[in-house]
Amino acid sequence: MEIVINSCYGGFGVSINVLKELYKMKSSCIKIVPIKEYFKDYPDKNSIIKFHEHLKIKNNIIMLDDKDDNTIRVNKDLIKIIKKLRKKADGEYAELKIIKIPNNIEWAIEEYDGFEYITEKHRTWN
Repeated sequence: MEIVINSCYGGFGVSINVLKELYKMKSSCIKIVPIKEYFKDYPDKNSIIKFHEHLKIKNNIIMLDDKDDNTIRVNKDLIKIIKKLRKKADGEYAELKIIKIPNNIEWAIEEYDGFEYITEKHRTWN
């Protein structure tokens, strides 16, 4: 199994190039949100737009669908594009890396200040 993680301090994010490719492919890992809906809770649209990497097409914003982060991280379309674009796939504060793990492992993404790593799931009590 292949999983996409961020391998530097900062945080997971993809470039506009990745979003363009995913949009062309009509991939299931993106969502299309009308601009008015996207900005409805933000009074200062100009400042907030600087902090979000997205692709504007017509009156819509195209972005990764973040409803289930683990599903995105193993999405075949996303992995294919990251392999193709390499460093051009990295978001503003990201260095994307594809990690291979055995298929039968229950896994989770852990992070420290945006630097991510894969762990095998286990039980924890406190």
